[in-house]
Amino acid sequence: MWSIVTGNRLFGVLSTTGTRFPAGAYLAKSSAAAPQISREGSRGTIRRFSSDTDKETGVKQPSDDETSLEFPHALNVHYDALNAPPSPTKQPLSVANDPPASASKAAAAALDALLSETAAAPLPKTPTRELTFLESVDLFFDEAAKLTTVSPALLGHIKECNNLLEFTFPILRTNGQIELIRGYRAQHSHHRLPTKGGIRYDVRVSEDEVKALAALMTFKCATVDVPFGGAKGGVVIDRTKYDDMELERITRRFTVELIKRNAIGPAVDVPAPDYGTGPREMGWMKDTYEAFNPNDIDRIACVTGKPINLGGIRGRDNATGLGVFFGIREFLARTDVVERYGIRKGPGIEGKDVVVQGLGNVGYWSSRFMCELGRARIVAIAERDGFLVSRSPNGLDPTDVKRHFAMHGHLRGYEGPLNVDQGQVEYVPGDPCQALELECDILIPAALESVIHGGNASRIQAAVIAEAANGPVTYAADRYFKTSRKLGVDCPLIIPDLLLNAGGVTVSYFEWVKNLGHLRFGRMTRRVEEKSMRAIANVLERHGMKLEERDLKELEAGADEATLVRSGLEDTICAAVEETWNTAREMNCDLRLAAYCNAIRKIALDVSWWRTRLLCCAPQMFQSDRQLRSWWQSRQVHRTKLTNVGTDDCNPESVCYLWNFPVNFLVIVKTWLKPRICLRRN
Repeated sequence: MWSIVTGNRLFGVLSTTGTRFPAGAYLAKSSAAAPQISREGSRGTIRRFSSDTDKETGVKQPSDDETSLEFPHALNVHYDALNAPPSPTKQPLSVANDPPASASKAAAAALDALLSETAAAPLPKTPTRELTFLESVDLFFDEAAKLTTVSPALLGHIKECNNLLEFTFPILRTNGQIELIRGYRAQHSHHRLPTKGGIRYDVRVSEDEVKALAALMTFKCATVDVPFGGAKGGVVIDRTKYDDMELERITRRFTVELIKRNAIGPAVDVPAPDYGTGPREMGWMKDTYEAFNPNDIDRIACVTGKPINLGGIRGRDNATGLGVFFGIREFLARTDVVERYGIRKGPGIEGKDVVVQGLGNVGYWSSRFMCELGRARIVAIAERDGFLVSRSPNGLDPTDVKRHFAMHGHLRGYEGPLNVDQGQVEYVPGDPCQALELECDILIPAALESVIHGGNASRIQAAVIAEAANGPVTYAADRYFKTSRKLGVDCPLIIPDLLLNAGGVTVSYFEWVKNLGHLRFGRMTRRVEEKSMRAIANVLERHGMKLEERDLKELEAGADEATLVRSGLEDTICAAVEETWNTAREMNCDLRLAAYCNAIRKIALDVSWWRTRLLCCAPQMFQSDRQLRSWWQSRQVHRTKLTNVGTDDCNPESVCYLWNFPVNFLVIVKTWLKPRICLRRN
């Protein structure tokens, strides 16, 4: 029998028949027990246990010279034991480090017996243990990594979090007491700099959460071709228990802690708003950074999501919600997507019933754009105290609901705008997650992660799940939907957060570029465009085409900053949708795995090992120009002409293009490369 050990818990068991059986399953309570569990490291080992027993423990303990094989966290599991219900006559097996009482052969027999009983279940049941957020992200990554050709060593480098900062700092409260606050900042990947990610204020902030969110940010940026590494930070507080002065002290002191550790800056790490934070907090962080770096000319780009008058960008406040709308619109506009997933009411958004969980920034703007631009019907909106259900043919008005929530702090008592929908709107108190189980066409979870899990996946009735939040669908729920679809059961189309939630970081990228350029978008082009269009209108009128005043104004309007930002966001999301769908069809996988595969491939190109060898060993690798020429010709990446030219013609950007290097990477070796040889395209 084989036992798999990782950390302090049983990861899984391989029976004598070779069937893989992961941890979390319920085993028979009998005289047989599993071998003693020991800690062998973070990655775990596989050890062989003999059926012979010793005198003291009843099981032969492995010797030091026995074979120990390293295995990755993700296994090719044929049966999902996380979703296996316990037998009514059997009790779960304890994984304590107690010595086993009998031979392991009997444990293998009991395990195989249980496997034969439960493997016939047609659909997975409620999971016995829900995976953590970080575990779900890692398993999604591992599943997608199997579909790529990237080497295991490079995959391990991409998967792991590079830096994690955890610190505490004191603040003086208004009542005179001193309180210790805990903060986190995780930088998942440095394949592109700066790293980028939000700062959230919440009591649930933890090490695993920021690491998982930072990993998602890395893959999200790669999915939509935004040149950032992933990061995420947080402060463990309940912001409702602090006044504005105390929140400002917390924000400024948190920024100081990041500055001391070189974890913030326009070229290092650029925070942004997240759950519990907004433009005000970003303004405080910017002001604090500027006070410590007065000579940095690009200091205004240290954070994004700032107020407009402090260097922010128009359109950032609703960027994530608008990106959600663009993503849903593009996918549902495809007839092949609608036919493949059997979406009710045909292609398009118009006329479809929508349920939104969360009325924060993302939930509000998503529902508003779905209603105003997509002509959808909002049938339910959920918040922390309950949810509203509308029986009106017009549905709920997100703006009016948001106004009531901002005024009272809850949804209770809402009756509809101007008594139009009175009697047709019902308030349901209690768990807001119950709204996820309502029948609808499109479900938009826009609050926190892991709200759709193995416990409620079987009760989800939506045709489309649009992941507006970060990680709202757990790995167990995703596995349930996949298994059900294979058995012919209708399951929702899941539009992944890597694509749908990327509107915020896309517009943050635009704001970062604007701050580095010190120039508002549209400032030098708007008037030129207006004059050009006015000239076209005059030509049309001279040829007898009379334009109405309204049409003339629309034609002559030049593109301002908000228009350019919206156009750039739409182009980014549409291109990512096209790329993700093509990958899903090519690999015959779902959209989530397709997005992960695209992200892994792009990141692997930036951190592949041969580039690292060139950086570390370039002078040792090429002792002469002849060796460099020979190496370059063997690459056959592009046809180039190697000429000994002046150093003034050595352009690192062109070298970057030819060698497929990041530009900042080539700058490092430029001092060695420049006097030797320059690569120039034919």
